[in-house]
Amino acid sequence: MHPMSSGSPIAILATHTVQGANNNNAKLASTFKIGPFDHLLPPSAVIAVVFVWRRPLDSKAATSDPIISFNLLQMALSRLLDFYPHLTGRVHINDEDGSPEINRLGAGVELSEALCEIALPSEATEFSRGGFPDQGNLLLPQRNGSHNDFSQQPILSIQHTRFGCGSVSLGVCISHTVCDAHGFVQLMEDLSEIYRGFRRSGQTDISPKSVQLDKIPCITSHLSDVSLSSQEVQKALSVEPADYQIEKIPTVMSFTSDKHVTGKVLYFGPAELKALKHAASPSLQGHWISTFEAISAHLWLSVQRARSHYQSLNNTAFDNRETADLLTSLDWRESTRLNLPPRYFPNAVSEPFITLPLKDLSHEALPETASMIHEVLRARTPKDQNETLSWVMAQPKKDHINLRCRFNDRSFIISQWSKLNMYAVHFETDSKGYSILPERVWPPFTETSLVDGLAYFLPTGRDLSDDTDGLGIEIALSLHEPIWDILEQDVCFRKFRR
Repeated sequence: MHPMSSGSPIAILATHTVQGANNNNAKLASTFKIGPFDHLLPPSAVIAVVFVWRRPLDSKAATSDPIISFNLLQMALSRLLDFYPHLTGRVHINDEDGSPEINRLGAGVELSEALCEIALPSEATEFSRGGFPDQGNLLLPQRNGSHNDFSQQPILSIQHTRFGCGSVSLGVCISHTVCDAHGFVQLMEDLSEIYRGFRRSGQTDISPKSVQLDKIPCITSHLSDVSLSSQEVQKALSVEPADYQIEKIPTVMSFTSDKHVTGKVLYFGPAELKALKHAASPSLQGHWISTFEAISAHLWLSVQRARSHYQSLNNTAFDNRETADLLTSLDWRESTRLNLPPRYFPNAVSEPFITLPLKDLSHEALPETASMIHEVLRARTPKDQNETLSWVMAQPKKDHINLRCRFNDRSFIISQWSKLNMYAVHFETDSKGYSILPERVWPPFTETSLVDGLAYFLPTGRDLSDDTDGLGIEIALSLHEPIWDILEQDVCFRKFRR
């Protein structure tokens, strides 16, 4: 056992390199090509999520036995890689065109075994709200080297942490180059399905090939195997997309800030969301606003009001003629016209941005702001997206592609995860045969996600209030520290909360 760091309750027992169960590395191609959707992301970007499963009170097993077996998990992960063999490689930048690709297939993924001698807190919500050391970051796999050493890092790494009460967390990190949040959840569902297959067999010497996935994933990136003719290249280059541009000098996109940024998790209950949506909906008939558009507008206005007040206190108030950019996301799996196959794993998300005026940040501007977000998002068509993807494919240097969105002290970023069924991922059942669902799932605030003005909209596994008409959402929001004090004093910010 490695010694615990000073003050840390987590000890890393061992870290294993895991390969596919069929051991077919020799059959893997030297390079795995990915597509234009994947080229739009910084190659160093990582999805990092922690799942926590609480040990049932009626469990008959000894408390020293973890609720999720590490040995079975290792077997399941190995079998999973037979369906996702490219995850055993490393993200690499092509020397000719600057595009990310995957090489060194067969290098393996990493699985760590960790021990936390303390018991899980009575309320696992404390983990993401500062109750656990380092806000849960210690439950994520350790990464060696700097964030920019992505070519040396495993594409997938998992840390299995057993608590003193037998509860278990899985901290999972995966390169954003290979998948988006939707694909990530699909991967976790497949891992848990294979684990349950091994568990049902009750045999330690079962052939891995006998455990199958009910539905095979699609790991081939959209348009990754398409080559454009010279005529198609010229046509693609003639249509410049709204959200992306080419920089003469390649730049590495970075959201990091030298400010002191703090992350907090906010809960918006179903009744609060319903009232907020109603307030954000225009009075004109024939118009409608989604809950996502309403909460996006409300959050953006609230944060910008707090920023404006902070700047006024420092004698640097916003000019009301200025604008700010709101960056959000669109999942193109929802559009059948892109013809993405079922169980599509790679990235399928674009990042449109919306330029909004700073002249009126009052709460009364909520319907107008929500309508602007609605119109911009609804205006994006599959034809627009296909033209963007063709434009990316036609670029001779993919590392020159950059977002047009302006990243400054007025910008705001929203990542939509609230529709993902993360709380359905289950590995074990209780004594009555019911699935043991995660009590807590969240992306910890890491060094790279502590961005001034970044919000994750997250699902909840259960109602955290007295509402009875559905589930709310949680928002993991990071802001410049002084902005929080102003935001939390804004009477309009939580005026719809019961």
